[in-house]
Amino acid sequence: MIEYLAVAGTHGTRREDEWNHLGSAFTRFMLRRGFVSIEERAASPFVWSTDLDLGRSHRDWQAGGRALLYYLVPPLHPHLRLPPGRTRLVAHSHGGQVALYAASYGLKVECLVTVGTPVRGDMREVAEAARPNIKRWLHLYSPRDLTQILGSLFGGGFLVRRRMPLADLNREMPKGHGDVLRDPSVMHAWVDDGWLAFVAGRRDGAPATPNSFRSRG
Repeated sequence: MIEYLAVAGTHGTRREDEWNHLGSAFTRFMLRRGFVSIEERAASPFVWSTDLDLGRSHRDWQAGGRALLYYLVPPLHPHLRLPPGRTRLVAHSHGGQVALYAASYGLKVECLVTVGTPVRGDMREVAEAARPNIKRWLHLYSPRDLTQILGSLFGGGFLVRRRMPLADLNREMPKGHGDVLRDPSVMHAWVDDGWLAFVAGRRDGAPATPNSFRSRG
């Protein structure tokens, strides 16, 4: 089994109908394909405030990044630390900012998948600091995702971007903001477009079938 950790986006909860819950359709989908949530063996789930944090202070994202670092690398319990080669994160929306802050603080990430994470100019320096600690980075976006665009407002710069400039791969996903995490009818894209292969270790993310949602870029 390959371990991963789900990082919720803005206003994420621990309800059973949320994608990051252990009993969710996404968690079951991943489990059938050999991916198991780290939370299955953890004493408690990973949580952060999930508050909307669009101010320049980024206090919630920063605090979430510290919480993520300490969750995976407990400073007082070194025997519980997760080896860098097993740190795989699937982060939705602004949960991607939390993951980037954690990596900028020194968390060694084997693979990061950001799903619909807004591309913000005021996160550029954080991403640059995080990038050396991220071995592989896949960014998923959708041209129909209005929430991603709204989340990038007031983030500095005048261009609205959907693709992450520093990611290894940018791939188009079906439907909108986080549907590949919540809608079982489109979760097959994780296999068809090679996203799970990328998470497991293949860097090219090549699709498994010709009928994929993979973008050309």
